[in-house]
Amino acid sequence: MISHNFALIEIEKYKELICSKLNINDEKFERIKTIISKLIEFEEISPQQINRAKQLIPDEKDAPYLALALKHSIPLWSNDKHFKEQNKIAVYNTEELNKILSEKN
Repeated sequence: MISHNFALIEIEKYKELICSKLNINDEKFERIKTIISKLIEFEEISPQQINRAKQLIPDEKDAPYLALALKHSIPLWSNDKHFKEQNKIAVYNTEELNKILSEKN
């Protein structure tokens, strides 16, 4: 899996909420974050790639994720509806992804 480096910042930003929803303490959160860092390849995107993505969706904060998907020509998993406003890459929400994965089993 790949993601933009911004994802790590977001995980840290929402640490309290994540810990609350998962009912975990800070130590377990840090262990999970370490595991995520080993499972996901985080990479940067050029300003040109981000600008291209910004032209396709209204939420500038999500442009790096779309830029990364465009760069690699891969689908995107997100529940943010604005990603579906563009037609350059496939976007699956959690429900759609669940259905696809269930059909394959």
